[in-house]
Amino acid sequence: MKVKIWTAAADDRFGTRATVHTNRRAAYAQWLEWQFPGEEEQEERAFASSFIDREDYDGLWEWKENFGIGEPLDTYAVEEHEIEIPELMTI
Repeated sequence: MKVKIWTAAADDRFGTRATVHTNRRAAYAQWLEWQFPGEEEQEERAFASSFIDREDYDGLWEWKENFGIGEPLDTYAVEEHEIEIPELMTI
């Protein structure tokens, strides 16, 4: 059986971390927390959140790249993966 999962990963001033999610929206919600952790970034966070609410993930990345959101050496990613899980035997 194939299962689709989403991962969110970050490497920034707070360290390196990653999470696994069962849906894209949850992975982007995690990304949002990592990308905009401070109170002073609430305006950017709200704007980014509006893309997630509309499920416009391509637009979100385009906005992030065009407006230089984040520090130059910070790396954030959200990716889709399909993993193969062996069928479970039932007794």
